[in-house]
Amino acid sequence: MNAKEIISNIAYLVLYLGLGWGAGSVGSFANSLTALAISYSGLGEYIGVGKIEVTSDWWYDRVFWGALYGFMFAIPIPTIIPFYIRGPLLSLVVSFMNFLVFLPMHDKGFFGVENSDWFWVNVILNNLAWGIAGVCVWEFEARFVLADLPGSLYQKRFGPREEMMSVNNVFDEMPAGKRY
Repeated sequence: MNAKEIISNIAYLVLYLGLGWGAGSVGSFANSLTALAISYSGLGEYIGVGKIEVTSDWWYDRVFWGALYGFMFAIPIPTIIPFYIRGPLLSLVVSFMNFLVFLPMHDKGFFGVENSDWFWVNVILNNLAWGIAGVCVWEFEARFVLADLPGSLYQKRFGPREEMMSVNNVFDEMPAGKRY
């Protein structure tokens, strides 16, 4: 492997991780909106979630961890699984990380049983929103960014992008009097 190939591989890795970070960030925004909706609805009190005080630290923690978990979207193995299954599956990975690592670290017990018996529902719903929103963004990125990379798994999956209609093709097909 020569230096040019090494630099190219590093650039691909950085691109994949950056797109994963972005997809995870969008997913964490959906996660936060779901947490707020649960907190301020009647469901929040039933499952043991109090009213959330929205602060910059609250947003920062959620966006950081959601974006960090977004690196999972860059793993090439799940690309054979349809995206509408991949999002919920990855959200279960995040949920079980919370159940088995982070909740016990914060003295909430495994599966958050110290909060309430139904706290796990809150974790599953929030992370499901993360998974669905994040995988939709990742799929969009895969079709319109990663499909252009030579040798990319996504180029093999979606085919060359020249087959898709571009903005320039739309203007070329319009009659001359209709151009803006």
